[in-house]
Amino acid sequence: SPDLLLLDEPSSGLNAEETHALGQVLVQLAVDGMGILLVEHDMELVMSICNRVDVLDEGQIISRGDPATVRADPLVQHAYLGVEADAVDRDRAATTTSAGSPTGTLAVGASGPSPGSSTEDLPALSVKDIRTGYGRIEVLHGVSLEVAKGSALALLGPNGAGKSTLLKVISGQLAPTTGTVEFSGQPIGKHASEQLARAGVCMIPEGRSIFPNLTVRENLLMYTYRRPGLKVASIEEKAIERFPVLGVRHKQLAGTLSGGEQRMLSMARALTTDPEILFIDELSMGLAPMIVEELYGVVDQLVKSENLTIIMVEQFVQTALSIADHAVIMVNGRVVKRGTPEAIRVEVMSAYLGSDNDADDLG
Repeated sequence: SPDLLLLDEPSSGLNAEETHALGQVLVQLAVDGMGILLVEHDMELVMSICNRVDVLDEGQIISRGDPATVRADPLVQHAYLGVEADAVDRDRAATTTSAGSPTGTLAVGASGPSPGSSTEDLPALSVKDIRTGYGRIEVLHGVSLEVAKGSALALLGPNGAGKSTLLKVISGQLAPTTGTVEFSGQPIGKHASEQLARAGVCMIPEGRSIFPNLTVRENLLMYTYRRPGLKVASIEEKAIERFPVLGVRHKQLAGTLSGGEQRMLSMARALTTDPEILFIDELSMGLAPMIVEELYGVVDQLVKSENLTIIMVEQFVQTALSIADHAVIMVNGRVVKRGTPEAIRVEVMSAYLGSDNDADDLG
């Protein structure tokens, strides 16, 4: 019978029904007179049960008040969603698929290729009814989507939505329980990671993803093994062209680079292999906004000029939407909204910060 209950991410690993039940218990405990301090990433839960919300960003409280006040605070919106950028003028020529749809069209549950169609007509990525999880906990509940060749998709949603898990499935790191993943009409096989790497699919994972005890040059050298004839001099040239600071640091141990420089190295290493499809998982994590802007400037150039298919998982929502052709919002392991960046911007606030109706959900 404590007077004060401290809870750290209690909804982690729970499905929607279990989270709702947890919220009911906490509300009743509070009614009975218990004080509750909750640290939680599920903003729908927070906004539906808390009388007061304090928002921390980089170790400082930036907002406090009732849920409606906090949700409307521009500082909170900036911390969660980033700054809305002006629309990016890509100046890309409009191309069409065999069905007459613009390049970048996002479809769901599409059928397979029609007789006589070529691989050029097929989507770069097709995900159909993917379910998977960790142990007995199912994380993805029937996710389906398609990404056209040469387009950029922003995969958005709050923490715990299943975005990184979906990337692990489509990059061959995690086997689905049910469903299929196809690249240009070809399903990924048993040895998916090797198959995808040789097919030109590359992933920049969450975190720094570099070899800290190797130099910058040695980190780049590792990627020359991807295919015969790929020279380290060529890779270095391309890497330094995109990120000049790596040329100055080429003899330095990668683990001693700043966080932003390590992210540049992981990104440069991936791009110099000329991938056809690039997965980017939380490129901005732990970085200053100026570095994030520089990194996404490179991504924007890839979208503009290199016809590269890109799938981005990103918490800097507005930055990702300024580059993407299409976007998907995931919540609790399901796709809840899809469409153009302009359409998604209308929905993204409630997905990340809860809606005005959340407080009514628990009665």
